[in-house]
Amino acid sequence: MVATQPDVDVIAQTIGEATPQTAYWNYYAYTPYSYDFKRGDYRFWDKLRQGRAKGYEYSSALVRAAGNIIASYALGSVPPSVGVDTTESDFMRNEERITYTNEKIASFLRDNMGLFYQVVYDMLTIGDAFIIVNPDGSLVCPPPNAVDIKLDEDDYTTVSAVEVRSMSDNRKVIDIFKPNARIVVKIESASKHGRRYRNPIGRIPVFHFRYNPSTNEVFGHPLFEPVLPLLSAMNDIIRKVVSGVDLLANPIPVFQGISGLAPSSRFTNAIGQEVSERSYVDSQGKSRKQPVISFDRNTAIFTGQSGRFELVSPEVGFTQDALNLIERLQSLIGTHIGLPRIMWGDTVDIRPALAEKQIQVFERHVAALRNVIAGRSIANSNSIWDGLIGVVDTWLRYKSISDRRLIVRPLAVHKWARVSDMHAQMELQRIIYAHSKGLIEHETALSLLGLVSNPEEEVRKAEEFRNSLTNLGDNKEPARFINAVEHEAVVQTE
Repeated sequence: MVATQPDVDVIAQTIGEATPQTAYWNYYAYTPYSYDFKRGDYRFWDKLRQGRAKGYEYSSALVRAAGNIIASYALGSVPPSVGVDTTESDFMRNEERITYTNEKIASFLRDNMGLFYQVVYDMLTIGDAFIIVNPDGSLVCPPPNAVDIKLDEDDYTTVSAVEVRSMSDNRKVIDIFKPNARIVVKIESASKHGRRYRNPIGRIPVFHFRYNPSTNEVFGHPLFEPVLPLLSAMNDIIRKVVSGVDLLANPIPVFQGISGLAPSSRFTNAIGQEVSERSYVDSQGKSRKQPVISFDRNTAIFTGQSGRFELVSPEVGFTQDALNLIERLQSLIGTHIGLPRIMWGDTVDIRPALAEKQIQVFERHVAALRNVIAGRSIANSNSIWDGLIGVVDTWLRYKSISDRRLIVRPLAVHKWARVSDMHAQMELQRIIYAHSKGLIEHETALSLLGLVSNPEEEVRKAEEFRNSLTNLGDNKEPARFINAVEHEAVVQTE
């Protein structure tokens, strides 16, 4: 059968109007319905990092220190460079607006650097953290146990709404964030009323930062969850070491060969010392009394004919074995959480080759963590798991309503701060080698070093200065001095 011209026109029109959203293969996309909504015990993990969790009073200091170290390296000492990711032709048409937008984004990131650090720290230590972007551009971080995520019943890969609960006095407030609206419900003692606000940007302004969730899990896991038994063992060892050192300073008095030590009156008569009683609570919570001998009031102790007295304490030197075990446990914990020994600041007895290897492993761990923080840079993703890019995109959409110079385009993280200076030193050595062998020009070397804003102009001025020194005639001392300084700088760098 041969298609007629009208049939061909209809087919062409249908193909031309087809969009990725209506492509037939999307109807057969698999969406898992077995999502796991279980959360971690936020209260326990918060107590752990604050040193208030029972059984982890000593080792919790390790949690706080490791969390701070990893969070600071992951976010960097300066904000990441986030900017418009567009085509060259679009940049040429809108260069001024794109440059202005990138400057505003950089200012926004600098102003909220402390908040982003706290979010990353929370994500690592308790598993989850949230950021809400307000229409005025401000950011709010609700506690994760106050946030509920609602998935679409027909497509569990899509978030239909996010509910945030808050309490104040006798009033409960529920904020429901949807792509097209924000609904505020206030519940008081005898009344319930709500109000609906339009969402002008078309995406949910709530973002979920989660650490290491499984493929079907909605919420994350704390970084220290796998090493909890090691933290418990370390806490027990440290507690026993502290008790042992305390016992060294306060040894136990032991009387031997004296019969009838109780009650305290016979005990007093036996040794001839003044005995008092003190009350205490034992490990079972029961009130007890024990005799107390005031040794400071007597210059001698009488034990009788067959009696013997001595002060008993642990042997001196027992702490070294315990400290070695604690160091091994710390190293094992660091291996599990991706924090090698050198990144703790411990450089004793670490060979340079081993230090370089540990730094490389840590840099890979930080690079993977930064990908989690950055999120997805997909245009029109509108997911609450878009990470830092989603936060900046939402802020940009809100601010562009009042500031028409801003331009809304897909965003990307262009650059992060260096994790270590080791690669910077290696890069400097490569630049010096290439320049000394004549493989790159002066302008290229200056551009790679980033020392000046205009390498070409700087090279031109340097050549004019060298020519002026050459024209001095027989007086070559200034030129020799400059060449000697340059040679010394190269030697020290190598």
